[in-house]
Amino acid sequence: MLDYLSEAAGFVIVREAQVDGTVDVWSHQPLSREEAVELLNTVLYQKGYAILQRGRILTIVSRNAATRSDIPVKTGRKPEEIPRTDQLVTMVIPVSYADADKLVENLRPLLPPETTLSSNHGSNSLIITGPQTDIRRMVEIVDALDTSLAAVSTVRVFPLRYADAKQLASVVTEIFKQEDQSSRDGNRMERFIRGMRGGPWGGGDISLDEGGPAALRGNVRVIAVADERTNSLVVSAPEEVMPTIAGLVAEVDTVSEDLTQIRVFPLQYASAEEMAQVITDIFQQRTQTGQTTQTQQGPRFFGFGGRGPFGGAQNNQNAANTSATGRRTVQENTVLAVADLRTNSVVVRAASELMPQVEQMIRGLDENPAKAKKVHVYRLENADPEQVAQILEGMLSGESGTSSSSTGNRNLRSQNTSNTRGNTGTSANRNTGTRNTGTRNTGFNF
Repeated sequence: MLDYLSEAAGFVIVREAQVDGTVDVWSHQPLSREEAVELLNTVLYQKGYAILQRGRILTIVSRNAATRSDIPVKTGRKPEEIPRTDQLVTMVIPVSYADADKLVENLRPLLPPETTLSSNHGSNSLIITGPQTDIRRMVEIVDALDTSLAAVSTVRVFPLRYADAKQLASVVTEIFKQEDQSSRDGNRMERFIRGMRGGPWGGGDISLDEGGPAALRGNVRVIAVADERTNSLVVSAPEEVMPTIAGLVAEVDTVSEDLTQIRVFPLQYASAEEMAQVITDIFQQRTQTGQTTQTQQGPRFFGFGGRGPFGGAQNNQNAANTSATGRRTVQENTVLAVADLRTNSVVVRAASELMPQVEQMIRGLDENPAKAKKVHVYRLENADPEQVAQILEGMLSGESGTSSSSTGNRNLRSQNTSNTRGNTGTSANRNTGTRNTGTRNTGFNF
């Protein structure tokens, strides 16, 4: 047969392996040169040989040697483009959604021993060396598996009330991101959900069974994007994974009232208005990290008929603005101080961990100013105590009203004493008449 093929078709045949024996072939129609080569390849493949063709040269080698020789290399994943022949080729099959390493484990039992199959983790591709008939069959299976994961993907929008969309998108992406082979032994999703129980988000009953769908336990293509304008989470994921993501979002997007406290601080000495302004100025920088909030507008006051933060239209507008970035984040960073002028109290809303700092600051500022004053007694030998008191009070006229009131009382007593002394005339030094000239009114006595 080899001699006839060389004579009739003009091929140069090189035998690197000893080929002998007979084969029976029937054809009632003439064959082309390409069909003759395919026929020869099929016959020799069954005997453990393969043909390497380079133009008119046909080299016959053993099948094992052919897999390590210069055979054609092709790339693609369309089964219809792969002919059903026994020609040995190396095929690179790119995988879009499925895990190429996992596919190797699933496809290897379906291949004959002489066909080799491996994967490239970096490009997520399969590499198959064997007859094109086997390769086409594998490509059909890969195409079906890879398409099925993409076909069931759905897109869902989760509007958030309390959680921050950007932070939650990072959490979802981190949970479902592709892991390397060393981390696939554990169920990352289940560990996260179990860790949530009793955690900062309140816990829940979400769990993944060990025997559940492979998409929940293995590599799942999940895309989570945050829409910061509406504070919504947009998720693209397979249909069977979407309920798990919905449960996760429901557990995270919970009310965060427990994160904040509201306390009323009655003031004894400090001004409530000034205290509210001080608190606002100190904690304003923390609030400005995400957006402009109510603390930037300064303190707000309320009484029996004023518009305050507990129901005014301005507060409603601010609440609408803060909801776009997630109420949880805003409440964790906002310290709101409001002055109640009627009771001279400061109403403070702050995170639980910040409230002790606010309380310590208020207690430190609301100190009795009289504690800083000291009383000294000076005994005078020659000067008149009343005149010295008048001089000192005139110099320190900026003191409190209590001091001014005391000064007035002492002036009255001084005037009465002056009149009495002027009438008695018992002192030679005081008979000069200087007291009657009104000199005492100047605060000096000569």
